[in-house]
Amino acid sequence: MLLNPSRDTVCERKLCFVFMNPEFRYETYIFTTPQLVFEALTSDEIQARFMNNTGARSTWQVGDKVLWKSDPNGEYEDLDQEVLEVIPDEKLSYTWHRLQDFHRDLFDSEAALKVAQQEQSRVTWLIEDASVYHMGTKVTLVHDGFDSAESEMLKGVSMGWTMIIAAMKTYLETGTGLRPEPTA
Repeated sequence: MLLNPSRDTVCERKLCFVFMNPEFRYETYIFTTPQLVFEALTSDEIQARFMNNTGARSTWQVGDKVLWKSDPNGEYEDLDQEVLEVIPDEKLSYTWHRLQDFHRDLFDSEAALKVAQQEQSRVTWLIEDASVYHMGTKVTLVHDGFDSAESEMLKGVSMGWTMIIAAMKTYLETGTGLRPEPTA
């Protein structure tokens, strides 16, 4: 199988498949209410509990900034993220930050990093009552808007979101957050 990153085309023998819109999609069920899921996504205080004192902070009004804290001992930073859509207890959407200069080691050259830094993707959380009552709340995360299936940001968020969703699910179902990192 051959992947052509410039066209997101996978060819096997003489048959080729074109992938038009690469995205990361994750669905899970959380044994809680849609209201509590939405609160966990929009409250920096709750996020700090399940994300080891990191997470997003915003007023969650359309057009407002989304600040991100990625270091438990650091401050919230403006990485050029913006709230796109908010439907309380149902939907939350915002732009995702571009690759930063500290991602330089992912690239062969400064020029390749600069090209990759043009990409700005989007995060959308969909929250709904599970169709079967005892399943709680269905949560779907869609992170899309990537330039190609070979996007370094797509590769990075694919692992990151899985861990964040697992931590949020555990916290909402058990009240247990991430264990703090051990100190030397």
